Amino acid sequence: MPNFKIAKTQLSTSPAAKFDQAAPGIRLFNIDDIRGGGVRIKDADAPEGTAISHAEKKTEAQRVDLHKRTFTFGIYEKTWKKMLQVGYVLKNRLPQDEKYHWYYMGNTVLYPQLVLWMHQNWGLSVELGKYYDAAVPDQEYKIYGLLKFQGPGYVKDSKQPGDIRLAQIALVPIKK
Repeated sequence: MPNFKIAKTQLSTSPAAKFDQAAPGIRLFNIDDIRGGGVRIKDADAPEGTAISHAEKKTEAQRVDLHKRTFTFGIYEKTWKKMLQVGYVLKNRLPQDEKYHWYYMGNTVLYPQLVLWMHQNWGLSVELGKYYDAAVPDQEYKIYGLLKFQGPGYVKDSKQPGDIRLAQIALVPIKK
């Protein structure tokens, strides 16, 4: 079993996350890379015009229940069955504009079977290990998710249906 470098725990995300998307070494995951129970939908606010909806095919009762729960995320290594990080989003810190924002989700080194999961049921997940490079196994990355939280479960007085939408994930290399 490898000596895992445990990800630095980031227990809440910040909507003010900023990084240079054109910087060398950035790895972007788009909606084709997102797995889980989400549904691809058209969303004019998303950079590529589409996103993955976490609640699109759920009944209204399921949506209400889903959005009562705290949005959690984590990093899991499948080969060794190790949870390396768990975090959550504080609803009272979410922007109230129902737009996409980059959220910082922690730091990690990559392993071949590393997964970023979101929400308790892993309804949105991304195989981060896709970008594992054995030539630089100790390279650490910051993880950002381009997410939109909408509906009354997240935004006061919203008339939108409750949903969490994921458009992209970015891995930003940390310079040593």
